[in-house]
Amino acid sequence: MKGSALLALEGKEEEFGVSSVKQLLEAMCKMPKPDRDLENPFLLSVDGCYNIAGRGTVVTGTIDQGRVKPGDNVELMGGKLSVPLQTTVTGVETFQKSLERGEAGDNVGVLLRGVK
Repeated sequence: MKGSALLALEGKEEEFGVSSVKQLLEAMCKMPKPDRDLENPFLLSVDGCYNIAGRGTVVTGTIDQGRVKPGDNVELMGGKLSVPLQTTVTGVETFQKSLERGEAGDNVGVLLRGVK
């Protein structure tokens, strides 16, 4: 299935215009939702780390399992750490929008207290 968002935005009814994009959206709505592991402890595959002056350190990645919210205590493991490092989540965001919580499958930034 093919469609052109540009042609659809321009209101063109060409081969890949409005009707093709509508068909694509209908097909996407029929797709089954993937199973998300919300019952096991929080696990985030970290793909980035940023220091924000005055706020702290943000780790970014996709939540593999579980949930996380501000106030949760978490452990950092791996990398150069020889033992797990305990810290507290002070914020959870996605695409510059604050979240009450992040869940398995979400791509998030997690602000951590006292981590350099």
